[in-house]
Amino acid sequence: MQFYIATVFLLHGLSPVAGLAFGFFLAATWLCVKLFDQGPWLARMRFRRDDSLFGIIYILGLLPLLLNPSAIGGQNLIYMLLWPVIWFVCYWWIREWSLLSALRFADVSNAAALGCLLLSFALILEFILANSSGTYLSDIIPFSIKDFPQATVLDDGFNRPRGFSAEAGFTAIAFECLLPLSIYTLRASRLRMAVFALVVGPAYLMLFSAASFCFLTLTSIVFIYITQGPKRAFWTTLVIALPVTFVAITSEGVSFVFYEVIARKFLEFSIPDGGFTADTFSRPEAYTLGLDIITLRPFGIGWGTISEMAANGAVLFGTELKGSGLISLPLELGAAGGVPAMLLYVWIVWRKLRRLALTATLPARLVFFSLLWVSLHHIVVLEFWFPMLWLSMALADAFSREAPPREALSPSPSRKRKSIAALPSQAASAQ
Repeated sequence: MQFYIATVFLLHGLSPVAGLAFGFFLAATWLCVKLFDQGPWLARMRFRRDDSLFGIIYILGLLPLLLNPSAIGGQNLIYMLLWPVIWFVCYWWIREWSLLSALRFADVSNAAALGCLLLSFALILEFILANSSGTYLSDIIPFSIKDFPQATVLDDGFNRPRGFSAEAGFTAIAFECLLPLSIYTLRASRLRMAVFALVVGPAYLMLFSAASFCFLTLTSIVFIYITQGPKRAFWTTLVIALPVTFVAITSEGVSFVFYEVIARKFLEFSIPDGGFTADTFSRPEAYTLGLDIITLRPFGIGWGTISEMAANGAVLFGTELKGSGLISLPLELGAAGGVPAMLLYVWIVWRKLRRLALTATLPARLVFFSLLWVSLHHIVVLEFWFPMLWLSMALADAFSREAPPREALSPSPSRKRKSIAALPSQAASAQ
């Protein structure tokens, strides 16, 4: 499990199949080992509360296809198979694995910190190579894909490192998953924390992921609101926002960086084609199509229908399909299973976040930050086969009130009644 967590950033790198991460094969292999082992684990594995909700989402995506079976094509079949397989291996099995192996949060945090460091060293090396000789990690190690979008930043002054994925923004999601989890093991030593920050901080910033930066800000505000209350969240936001805004306005260099990294991303929505080539979906085009689908077909068009129609050169609601997805996980769910499927997904994430917020332990709070950050980023990223979101969800089940945390801080007297340790009946039932 620790190796799985530490290598969760291997998305396209070292994966033999596009659309499946390295970690998928690692987890699937260990699942097969345990099944053949015929140990006591088999009797203890089970489906839990939220699993049925995921099942409803899947059925909602099947219904449009079952009502029109003649329209089912190869891409529909691939998506119909891929969604449940990814869910089963990357979420259900990872959750059961962590629960049944009595995984301690210290082990999770150690593995997450190691993963951040490994990824950071690789990104720093790639940034140097990409901007000196044009060499990327994909030129050195095997990747599951061969075509990569060329990404530059700061007025084409630098090549962005991609890490072990096709795009820098995808690699940023790995940091979003692992960084919060790392705090637990780093907090005991200021020197360790300082060294970690000096390595990981620059590597994360080198990705220049506007979405990650924006959602980090939003996640931090929500986190302060949950842990410290609305007044502290308001004043913290004000104290940070005012000087940052002042510096951005008065400093030409900071203003240039802010525009290049963040502002111009939002300006895409004011440009009809989004600045993309004719054969690529821009975000405005993808989101407009997604909204058209859920408005005109509120009960969805079925799993993989967009990809199937794109492969056939079809037009959907007057829109030429220039991609196989809507560049948004919730919107994709809404297109496949309709508005009910999209709302049910939001409800599932909300339930997990709420349980974590009600669990007065540091591990639960760190998993809360990880899950919220990653799930927010998936609003503008589709790739459902990335293991980071599923890992954060699995850890949310393992270290919330649904199950006793393997390792927790001693609660203060004022919070003792909220601690998971004070809920033996719930803990026993979860086990």
